[in-house]
Amino acid sequence: MKNRVIDVRFLSFQEVLISGLIGEVGVYVIWDSRSQSKPRYIGEGQILNRLSAHNKREDVTFKAPWDGYIGFIESTDAPVLKKEMAKIVECLLLQDARDCNRYPTGNKHPGSRSKVGKWCKKGKVRLNIRGLNPFSHPRRPLKTDSFGRSAKQIEATWNVEENDWVYASDFRAR
Repeated sequence: MKNRVIDVRFLSFQEVLISGLIGEVGVYVIWDSRSQSKPRYIGEGQILNRLSAHNKREDVTFKAPWDGYIGFIESTDAPVLKKEMAKIVECLLLQDARDCNRYPTGNKHPGSRSKVGKWCKKGKVRLNIRGLNPFSHPRRPLKTDSFGRSAKQIEATWNVEENDWVYASDFRAR
């Protein structure tokens, strides 16, 4: 079995230049003006396109001003693999958010559980989260890897008895 590692670095919206988002695939965490202790939405895809699309959505409204985080996949430059990794990062973040009582108020679905399962059947999946904590309110950002600490991690493995993947996390929202 092959273990896979996905490295993702979260930066605040203010730290990211628009030119750095053109064509970039990753994850994003939106906090709108109504967000207090939970983000409004966690998503994945071509970041600039997805953020623009959210501005036009009718099923989930986002109240200005927006703030949040962009998660850059640092494990690969291959576009197809990066898209797959972004789906896994989104799903694992949503799972952790659910267990930490930080599930975004705008997300209706838990992400691509089948993609996580596909990878877990081939070996353990470890997500290393660096930079800023995407569950911390952007007005009070917290670093995940400061003061000599290593990246926060979420690991997913295949559980044969349950015929599903399970996860463990040292990454907690609070």
